[in-house]
Amino acid sequence: MASRRTKTIEEIDELMEVCKIMEAFSISSSGLRTLDEMKAKVKEALNPSVDKPSLTAGQVRILQKC
Repeated sequence: MASRRTKTIEEIDELMEVCKIMEAFSISSSGLRTLDEMKAKVKEALNPSVDKPSLTAGQVRILQKC
């Protein structure tokens, strides 16, 4: 029985597959024209810069035990 391995974004070569990923993560495809541009946008969205915080004020919740 063959084991199923998850593809990396670079291994995807079908436009519709990348479109489904973008839709699942609510990533806009506006202005993108090629499969490579779409892949770059997905990688950018899923791997935010270390310099740019991914959370804004009000999104962090700290649970405190009483």
